[in-house]
This record gives sequence, C-alpha cells and structure tokens, in this order.
Amino acid sequence: MARQAPTVPLLAEENGLQVPPTAQRLVNARRAFEEGNVAGSIVAHSVANEAHHVGGEYLKDSVRSGSEGLLVALAVLAAARGADVSQSVVISIGVACVTAAAVAVSVAGALDKKAHDEFVLKERRREAWELENNPEGEVAEVVSIFVDKGMDRGDAEKAVRLMAPYKEFFTDLMMAMELEMQVPAEDENRSTEGVIAFVSFSLCGLMPFFVFIFTKSSDESLTHQFQASGAVALALLCLLGAVKKCLTAQNIARGVFEAALCGGLTATAAHTVSSLVVGRF
Repeated sequence: MARQAPTVPLLAEENGLQVPPTAQRLVNARRAFEEGNVAGSIVAHSVANEAHHVGGEYLKDSVRSGSEGLLVALAVLAAARGADVSQSVVISIGVACVTAAAVAVSVAGALDKKAHDEFVLKERRREAWELENNPEGEVAEVVSIFVDKGMDRGDAEKAVRLMAPYKEFFTDLMMAMELEMQVPAEDENRSTEGVIAFVSFSLCGLMPFFVFIFTKSSDESLTHQFQASGAVALALLCLLGAVKKCLTAQNIARGVFEAALCGGLTATAAHTVSSLVVGRF
C-alpha cells in the first residue's frame, strides 16, 4: 500500500532523511514512484533539479554504441564460424568490419543529430519571429492547445497571458506544446558525441577478437577460440544491458535477458545465413 503523504510538506532534513546527490534525483524519484514511497519522493524532489545532465547523456550514448559494437562482433564471429574460415581471416574481417561500422555509426549519427538540431533551431527562430510579430495569434494557438488538453478556456487564457511576456520561455513552450520539439541544450556537442560513439563502438566491438589476436591457432583450437570470443562478446553485452537498465532505474535482470536474447538472435541469424551461402556456392 502506498505511504500517505504528510499533511504539511517538510524539507528532507526535517524528515530526518538523507538528501541524495543531485545526479541521483531522477533515479530516486522513479524508484519512489515504483515503490509508492511518498516520503522518498519528497526527498528526491527536495534536491535542486538540473535541467540537463550532459555526462549522463554521454554515458547512455557510450553504452548504446558499445552494445552495437558487440552485436557487430557477434555477427562477424558467427558468420566466420559458419563459413569455416581461418584465424587470420577472422582477425582481418573482424577488425575491418568493426572499425568501418564504428566510423559509419559515429559519423552518420553525429551528422543526423546535427541536422535535426539545425532544423529545430530554425523552427524556434520562426516561432520567435511569429511571437514578435503576431503575439495574439500565438497566444490563441497555445490557449487552444491547453483547452484541447482539458483545461477550462478562462483558466487557459489567464495562464497563457501570464506566461506570454516571458518570450524566451514562451517560445520554448510553443516548441514543446505546438510542434512537440525539444530545443537542444547549449552545451550539447554533436562532435563530442560522435567521438564517444566511435571509441565505445570500437573498443567493445574489438574486445572479442583479442582472443584470436593474442593466441595461436590450430584446427583443433580454433573451435575453442570461437567459443571463448563469443562468450566474451555475450558477457560484455549482458553487462552493458545491465548498466543500461541501471541508468534508467529499471529491472537489471530484464536488461541482461534482453541483451542475451538480442545477441543470441544476431549470432544465430549470421551463422545460419553464412552456412547456407557457403553450402550453396
């Protein structure tokens, strides 16, 4: 049963509860919601909110890119096993594929985000221009949106007219409510995101191939190398799956299961197709 909220909201210190670090505020708020913990929610919201956590976003990007690199590695390993190729071929194809994919993913991702940011900022300039030259029209649009969401028209008129003089704020509000666009933060750097994606993708994607690089191979030991490298890739993929769920305060076991399932399906598809193609040609 959910805990009852106190009749008078108190500061966290007055509740005798420890105030969490600011970076943990959102995680703790989500946990309190899942547990129905009203006191915990009060503690989480007693910490000043940071509008944008750049470090956290970079960490999420690195986890996602690392997972993608491991999936590429698993696909290459499974395909190479299905084609029954030598150690040197596994190394050369694996390193080349992971590196090329890292470049493609990081550059394409950074350019795509940059293009989207430019489009959003252009739309924001248009909204600001319209607010400057036709304020009543913009106010009417936002009022209509509030009414459509269930707000009384009189209350909507009062609320919107109170906010409209704050032009920067009101422009961002119109972007969110009218166009459903999030204005990029000033400290977001798409080039940095691209570098992080490349490094994470490459490092994680190349790790399974270290088994082949640092061990000698024979016909008998090649099977063990494939097994060991596949185990390394799957273990790292499950670890990143757990980290991803941890960052979003979700079930860690589910993250491990989803990562293992995704890796298994990827490897199975690559091995099956490779075997069929080699057998056909």
